[in-house]
Amino acid sequence: MEGIGYLLSAAWQVLLISFLIAFLAAVVLAFFVLYPLKRQSEKLASALERIANGERDVSFPEQKVLEFETIAEASLVLQGTLSKEETLRDQWTADIAHDLRTPVTVLKGQLEAISDGVFTADAKRLDLLLRETGRLENLINSLSLLTRLESPNFKPEVQRISLTDLLRQTQARFEAEAAKRAMVVSIPTKQASVVADTALLTRSLDNLISNAIRYGEANSTITITFEADGQKNAVWLCIENEGHIDQAFLPHVFDRLSRSEHARSTEGSGLGLAIVKAIVEAHHWTIEAESNKTTRFILRFT
Repeated sequence: MEGIGYLLSAAWQVLLISFLIAFLAAVVLAFFVLYPLKRQSEKLASALERIANGERDVSFPEQKVLEFETIAEASLVLQGTLSKEETLRDQWTADIAHDLRTPVTVLKGQLEAISDGVFTADAKRLDLLLRETGRLENLINSLSLLTRLESPNFKPEVQRISLTDLLRQTQARFEAEAAKRAMVVSIPTKQASVVADTALLTRSLDNLISNAIRYGEANSTITITFEADGQKNAVWLCIENEGHIDQAFLPHVFDRLSRSEHARSTEGSGLGLAIVKAIVEAHHWTIEAESNKTTRFILRFT
């Protein structure tokens, strides 16, 4: 019995020593493996914190762990996107300030001149003031609408409406304006309906037709066509006018306050097509612009 007890005691001692050796080995291994991971994670967290605090030139050291490398690459993409968005925001703010300043400056100058007796408040002068006031009001309303459309909580109030009737109303509204440039708006007679917010779709069509009249070739026809696909439950609408958009500008045609060199010589806020794009996206539709000999805006309702 004493021999068995001795063997058991020796076995326990061996197990205990083995456990201690294994524990110490695990601690040493954990130190040499986990400590570098801890250092990498701290550097990664520090870089992300710098991005969160507004820095946009943060570099990431080479990561030896695949998961950390994935996070670093995604963070670089995020940093670039944030930098681009901030640049666009700053440019947009500057453009808005400029566009607001112009009519305000005209109004202030004219009113001061009338107050000082330099100008008389005749019908011609008052008409100029009203035009500048209308321009200012239109810009403010457009900015307000665009902000509302781009809100994450915005939802259009949709219902099924006759696209044919809406186009007929649009044609009637722009008949006189088109005639000033010897232009005609042509619409199809066949029937089609779409599910949409009536007021917003009307605004989209107004902006697209107004844009075609303002920048299209005089003595020409603005042609509106559509095709319905019953199987896909979709309608394609195309607004085509004679006139060319520069290929370099075409990718930016829906950007806020973007105006081509040709468009800068005419009145306009540069928000019309941005509003169209926002309305389209709010309905989960799509729109694209094409331009070669003619310019086409193709809207897909789903």
